Amino acid sequence: MFSGSVSVDVQQNCASNFPKRCRVRKYEDWYKVGPYCVKYFNTSCSFPDAEFACREKATGGHLVSVHDEQANSDVNCIVMKYNYSSPRIWLGGMELFQSKKFIWTDGSVWDFKKWVPGQPDNTNNTEDCVEMNWKTGYSCMKKPTSYRTQPSSPQSRRR
Repeated sequence: MFSGSVSVDVQQNCASNFPKRCRVRKYEDWYKVGPYCVKYFNTSCSFPDAEFACREKATGGHLVSVHDEQANSDVNCIVMKYNYSSPRIWLGGMELFQSKKFIWTDGSVWDFKKWVPGQPDNTNNTEDCVEMNWKTGYSCMKKPTSYRTQPSSPQSRRR
């Protein structure tokens, strides 16, 4: 699943704890991260273009917001599955008017952060958007509005 450049801990965590598929009609190829359906898109683009693309891909969609360690791990595993050689994505976080205060584009509360040491540093006053593993792609999220029912079956782990 992953190349040698990915830590064994990340590989093992993702292999045993990979997020389940979203069970919402039209979003079956997305993954469940907390209350949201999340999908990775391997498209290099700017932060605003990624946010607008998410809004086009799903009604009510936004770049993904991360609210706890589990969501952080789930999003990382999704990205690593689809682009382990360059797992860089935009998250839906941005600094508000160079105030050193961050907000999520979906309007949710900024209640979790896991910065790389020395970040955020706003190099040359040009860094206002939040990245996970840097910026090659983006992940969109949509809050499910309805679930379709599926027959019960034994759960199995694939990976």
